[in-house]
Amino acid sequence: TYVNGTCTACGAAQPADVTFELVTDASKLAADTELLIVGVKDGAYYSLKAYESGNNCKADAITAPVDGKITLAGDATYTVVKLGGATGAWTLYDGAKYLYAAGTTKNNYLKGAADATAGTAQWTIAIAEGGVATIKCVDSATTRNWMRFNLNNPNPPVFSCYASGQTDIYLYAAAAAEPPVTCEHTNV
Repeated sequence: TYVNGTCTACGAAQPADVTFELVTDASKLAADTELLIVGVKDGAYYSLKAYESGNNCKADAITAPVDGKITLAGDATYTVVKLGGATGAWTLYDGAKYLYAAGTTKNNYLKGAADATAGTAQWTIAIAEGGVATIKCVDSATTRNWMRFNLNNPNPPVFSCYASGQTDIYLYAAAAAEPPVTCEHTNV
């Protein structure tokens, strides 16, 4: 067994893998849920990267799911998006900024802001069969309000907001902590 991250028998470090499970029911979402926002391109999986600058959020390549779960190594590059607010007015915090639909009627933008007070930083989330997530900004004046994955963008692909088109996205929620891992040997 492991105590404080160290095997009690051999001193080995406990693996730091993190597991995320495909969200298949929006009613299971709650404030403080930690999410990966995921898109797929040619069988490769990408998660939304924290907003840095420009008009979109870039994507990081991640491990493909197995049985609806994505397991990432502790040193993997990925961004956890923390869900805030409540049903009908969710907020999406990327660890530094709140994501918002920034492109009113002409531009396909997804940016980050210091706070989530504007309607463009509040979202509805619906989950369809197969885990396809529909994330839309609640601000009715913003017609480019549908968060999507743009796999046609040059490397890397991006996540942004559109009126239509592009590719489906999926939400993966951080799994509950696993019970302690047991080593393959007998403790002394």
